[in-house]
Amino acid sequence: FCFASACAYYIGKELLPSKMSPNSVFDKAFDVVRNNSEVTNRFGPPLKAYGRDHGGHREGRRNFIEHTEYTDKDDGSKRTRVRFNLEGKFGDAFVFAEVSSAMPSGEFVYGE
Repeated sequence: FCFASACAYYIGKELLPSKMSPNSVFDKAFDVVRNNSEVTNRFGPPLKAYGRDHGGHREGRRNFIEHTEYTDKDDGSKRTRVRFNLEGKFGDAFVFAEVSSAMPSGEFVYGE
C-alpha cells in the first residue's frame, strides 16, 4: 500500500505541476519570450524552445529542462531557475528564467 501511495504522489506531482516546477517556469518564460517583438525580430519566426540538446538528431529526446532549485540566502524564499534553448530562423540562444515562491505566479526574478 505504501508503494502505491508513493507512486500516486509522484504521478500527481508530475501531472499537476506547481508554479515552481521546471516545466511550468519553462512554459511561462517561453510565452514571455515568444510574445516579445524584439526577440522575434532578432531570431526570426517561428520560435522554437526546447530543453537540453544531446547533440544528435533525436528530436523527442530534448525535453529535459535544466534547472536548479535553491533557497535564496537574502529573503529565504525558494527559487527555481531554468535554462532552455531558443531557436529561430536567424539564430539560436540560451534563455535563463527564475521564479521565487515569495512572488505571485507569472512574475519572474530579474538579475542585478
